Amino acid sequence: MCDPSKHSDCWTYRQRCSKHDVNVDTIGLTHFHLSMETGIECYTLQDPGDGLGRGFGKLVDFKCTEVDWAKTPRVLSSHDQNQWVKVWVSNPETRAPTYFDMESIQVLPDTSIQLWFKKRDGTWWFWSELKAGNTWTIREHARDVSEVRIRGTKSGRASSYVIGSVVVRD
Repeated sequence: MCDPSKHSDCWTYRQRCSKHDVNVDTIGLTHFHLSMETGIECYTLQDPGDGLGRGFGKLVDFKCTEVDWAKTPRVLSSHDQNQWVKVWVSNPETRAPTYFDMESIQVLPDTSIQLWFKKRDGTWWFWSELKAGNTWTIREHARDVSEVRIRGTKSGRASSYVIGSVVVRD
């Protein structure tokens, strides 16, 4: 996990679910991309007022338009096949990790992934390759886990992998 007191670049995607937060962190490289499912991204012309400068928009009819990011479907894109991404669940107030079940993962074309998960007893289990272009239902195996780690495999045409969805049960 990225510790802001030790690292200058901390990138985490966090989404509140029924009782807990689902966190997606990068391991090693500084960040991953949450790209829009459809459309070409562009820089918006004006600062959206969030203190971070110009933001991204969506190119529509050759014009950069603003996007409601909270409601816009996105995909996770790695920088390369070797980049590790960690999925874990935490208490929303204390950020303490909690155990969860991973229901499924959608691996988009063109690069397959490895998927590792750590069980409550501390053992690591894994699939060496989940083929791209599939939604994998893994709930029978990935129950009561503390974290899930994902990276690309060497098969596939792309230099990065793309995750369409991750479904967890807290």
